[in-house]
Amino acid sequence: MVDVTVILIVLPVLISMGLLWLAAPLLFRRGWLLPWLRGSAGLLLLALSAVGGVLAWYLGAFVDTKQTAPLAQVELFEMRPHKWRVLIKLYDGRQESAVLAGDVWNVEMEVLNFPFSQTVGRILALGERYTALEKEQQAQEDSEVSQGGKRSYSIPCAVLDSWSLMQFIARSQLVKARRMESPWMPMRDGARYSIRFKDGKFDIRSAAPLS
Repeated sequence: MVDVTVILIVLPVLISMGLLWLAAPLLFRRGWLLPWLRGSAGLLLLALSAVGGVLAWYLGAFVDTKQTAPLAQVELFEMRPHKWRVLIKLYDGRQESAVLAGDVWNVEMEVLNFPFSQTVGRILALGERYTALEKEQQAQEDSEVSQGGKRSYSIPCAVLDSWSLMQFIARSQLVKARRMESPWMPMRDGARYSIRFKDGKFDIRSAAPLS
């Protein structure tokens, strides 16, 4: 019986020798190096161009947090006890509607800090939570609420989500990428809120009705 360890050692050696046998005619052929370098450089530039396009597309959903207009406005309507219809008006004029359950809500946001104190952000989701343990346990048994009694309504974005790529770029220390959650706010019928982000903190205040 053949030892498996021997197979694991010999098989890579055979594959390497086969690849070397295929590569040898190309390596010893005259005039191959310069075209290969040109092709590799072209592919590298193409990949960098694609990365730049993705980042530009992604950053298109962000807005300067220092603007006077709110990042979003939220209005709540009680459908039945602990069940709420929420209207969200974003900074770009888009309006979304969601159904949340619980006693309090909050906002999740992506924040990018660039050099020279330039900060941009975008609203990601609305969260829900019960304040009483008994209600939370009851919510876990409700199929409409996720495990743990908390669920987020994600805001649809018109761009590709490249958060992982942005976090990778943040390692260069040129940009700081964070995901932040606002304090929990009470759910009240007819309540209206404006959402801003100032000096690294959420600023959520009562607002006029959504138009």
